[in-house]
Amino acid sequence: MIHGPCGDYNRRCPCMKNDRCSKKFPKTYQDETVVDAFGYTLYRRRNNGRFVVKSGVTLDSRSVVPYNMQLLKKYNAHINVEWCNKTHMIKYLFKYVTKGSDRARIYFELTANTNNASPGPQIPPPNEIREYIDARYLSTCEALWRIFEFDIHFRVPSVERLAVHLPAKNIVRYESGTDLQTLLLSRAANKTMLTEWFETNLKYSDARLLTYCDFPREWSWDVSIRCWRRRRLSSAKIGRMYYVHPTAGELYYLRMLLMFVSGATSFVDIRTFENTVYETFREACEARGLLEGDNEWTLLFDEAVVSASASQLRQLFVTIVVHCPVCNVRALFDKYWIYFTDDIHRGLKEALGNPHYAAPHEQLLTLLLRKLADTFANSGANIADYDLPILSARVDDLFGNRLIDDELRPEPLLLCDHAAAAAVSQLNAEQRFIFEMLIESALACSPGLFFVCGHGGTGKTFLWNAILTHLRS
Repeated sequence: MIHGPCGDYNRRCPCMKNDRCSKKFPKTYQDETVVDAFGYTLYRRRNNGRFVVKSGVTLDSRSVVPYNMQLLKKYNAHINVEWCNKTHMIKYLFKYVTKGSDRARIYFELTANTNNASPGPQIPPPNEIREYIDARYLSTCEALWRIFEFDIHFRVPSVERLAVHLPAKNIVRYESGTDLQTLLLSRAANKTMLTEWFETNLKYSDARLLTYCDFPREWSWDVSIRCWRRRRLSSAKIGRMYYVHPTAGELYYLRMLLMFVSGATSFVDIRTFENTVYETFREACEARGLLEGDNEWTLLFDEAVVSASASQLRQLFVTIVVHCPVCNVRALFDKYWIYFTDDIHRGLKEALGNPHYAAPHEQLLTLLLRKLADTFANSGANIADYDLPILSARVDDLFGNRLIDDELRPEPLLLCDHAAAAAVSQLNAEQRFIFEMLIESALACSPGLFFVCGHGGTGKTFLWNAILTHLRS
């Protein structure tokens, strides 16, 4: 598969953004395939003199898109295949699972050549901003797939979501009009996954060898009668408790205990350690050594870094530091801060136009502290009040307000000159009159107030861009 041609040969190519190929083609020559420190593969691209001609442009190995020959032949389609060898990259795939269906923006209009559906005078075409419909897009392939009821997706291994709740504080769902007295006596109100785990441990000695999370491997939850049944066949099913925020108090510590305690037969049993019954789940965690130092936060981040995004991790860190008791904030930060910078590092690569840019840790740390300072401020706190690295007074913020960043971003002089000349040459008479008036006022340092009015689609934004590009050049 060959990418392009794009760049100077075809600036209208869909991959072009800001006069650059967003896919970073053509690549550089590479004598051998290597994997950089961040898990990205740099494929071998030899300069062996072989090339193809596409749309009159000569393209060599630098424009080859990574592919798998078997997939290309089987599906007779363009399929980009890349090597992934870092577990944290899996988080990127989960974005596609939760993005929802494809969408399309459409609009309807009556033109001079369109017949009205009802008798009467022809409606002239509107000259205002067109009304549109934001709708779901369903292609013919997907429509056919759904008509035949083929599987949309599958998951391996399957996951059993385990309920976590404090005593007598389980969630009960019911329909409007349900008699509450009857509901309180029903199985739905009194039998949960957690309480029935207690009951199963009471009845079966072998069940006591499993923790709550490991229980679904050998036992299955029967929703109809709300009880655990022993599996007849071995299963790779895994259990995962619902997420509980650290600020939830006792519920958070109960979840922590359920990760380690096996064979419990009651909530009191969970709070028991070495024949001592503790008053709270937090005290039980302390007795088991789960809260020694900042062990609870270490366990929390060990779980979070696997699935949470960088922005979510930053928010979680600030929440813990501000609202929870942390013994050594600096040690916790030093251990996990690199996970907080995934999006920062990606933004640097995009801003510099270099997909293989390896940002120094000092640069990442500085930009991270700037983001953390804003997050602390949004939480009503000051980053300077905590034992964290000192924030530099001046930081190059590449991820602030997009409009301000666009205005301040320096452009290469040659690129500005070329863009300015191209934009000015496309102005019509009215646009050129306004353009010359504003440019003359700006160059003469003569302040003025100008009001330009026009309907949607008449070229106001194009005029503004032409003025800005000319002044920058």
